[in-house]
Amino acid sequence: MGDDEAVMAEALEGLERRVLRALAQQGDSDLEVIGSGEISPVLRMRAGGKDYAVKRLPIFSSDAALEAYVESFRAYQAALARAGVPSVSSRIIVATRQGGRPVAYCVQPLLDPTALCVERLRRMQVTPARRFGEQLFDIIASVVSDRLGLDAQLSNWFVRSEAEGRFELGYLDLTTPLMRDDVGREALDTELFLASLPAALRPLVRRFMLRDILANYYDLRSVLRDLLGNLIKESLEAHLDGWLGLANARVTPALSMSEVRSHYAEDARTWALLQRLRRVDRGWQRYVRRRPYGFLLPDSIERRVD
Repeated sequence: MGDDEAVMAEALEGLERRVLRALAQQGDSDLEVIGSGEISPVLRMRAGGKDYAVKRLPIFSSDAALEAYVESFRAYQAALARAGVPSVSSRIIVATRQGGRPVAYCVQPLLDPTALCVERLRRMQVTPARRFGEQLFDIIASVVSDRLGLDAQLSNWFVRSEAEGRFELGYLDLTTPLMRDDVGREALDTELFLASLPAALRPLVRRFMLRDILANYYDLRSVLRDLLGNLIKESLEAHLDGWLGLANARVTPALSMSEVRSHYAEDARTWALLQRLRRVDRGWQRYVRRRPYGFLLPDSIERRVD
């Protein structure tokens, strides 16, 4: 193990100890949360004088399961690069083991907030924002296919470089490798996708919802509809009308404003319900079964639904 790997391993071990304390008790004040997705928060970690953004993955059942995941993670990163979408430098690193099972984190360098596309768009007027959106939509349209999926919400993108009004964009969220083989099988172990849900809920989601949820990421119209809805969530509705026109230049049938708003509202209500159920499950595990809850939950997410 090199010096860099040793420093990283030590930092992750320390972070995992703090995570375990947070899981065993109410509150995570010992953790620095720098972002929250729908499934799990992103944490800040310092190692070797540098700051990193890290996400704790579901605990893998075996080393073989972890190896299969890492293989799909790297394959997804490579597939995006071939499609013209470079991603931020990312590693999967084992922090420790629980009962012989590996506990791993996705580790990325912490980016300057001004590089994040959400923050860039907040500072743009409508006209430059439209040009920026056109570049982003071109990239998304070149990637999404029956075989390669994308969660294209704005918070998953960052600006790698900018010159003469042109942006080179990069992608952040690699922890859900969205790829299919030539017969439509997912590269992702979908049980990892379901792992953080309450056990009683998993069979229902697996049977009635999972296929449709994943299918949305492989359909350009659905991907762009989600991205437009994400503008509402991020309080960037000033750009919604212009970006709707950009989307409709690339998809048929055309998206309407009412469809975008209705879909966003339905999606927001679904995720809000799932988060409430996860919090109920956490209380059940901690205070009735008297055992630590297994997942960090995101902070309360503001959902702008009329």
